Parts: sequence; C-alpha cells; structure tokens
Amino acid sequence: AQTGKCATYSGVPNATDGSPAGMVRISGGEFLMGSDRHHPEERPARRVSVGAFLIDRHEVTNAQFAEFVKATGYVTLVERPVDALKY
Repeated sequence: AQTGKCATYSGVPNATDGSPAGMVRISGGEFLMGSDRHHPEERPARRVSVGAFLIDRHEVTNAQFAEFVKATGYVTLVERPVDALKY
C-alpha cells in the first residue's frame, strides 16, 4: 500500500494483476555478477542471489516525474543540502 504523500498521487495507472499500480513483480533467483575478464573493479565474478522485487512496468518520462514532484513535493537527493559528515 502506498503511504504518505505518494498515496494521494493520481498519476499512476490502476493495477490489474494485484501488484501496486504500474508495477510488475520480478521473481528472485541467482545470477553471476561481475567479471574476471574485464575491468578490475568488476572482479571477482561471483554467484549472488536476489529476492523477488517490484519494478515499474514502463520507464518514467521527465514529464511524469515532474507531475509526481509537483503532486508530492518530493525533493531529489541532488536537490537536498549536502551533509559533510557523510562524505
């Protein structure tokens, strides 16, 4: 269930499959993450698992995001003051 300001945002389409509006459930599983053959920061290749998650069914356009920001007052991380203690 949506909570807070997002609960009143009406720009999200209605769901038809029981998942939250505009989203689809992706089953969890295992995959090989990284590479031993390319960039050093990708090493080592390792098997990892991820739980099931929800993802938007379609990409969000700039216009849709602007409407969301206007409706909810959302402030992105880039727009928030920097906390020097975190860096």
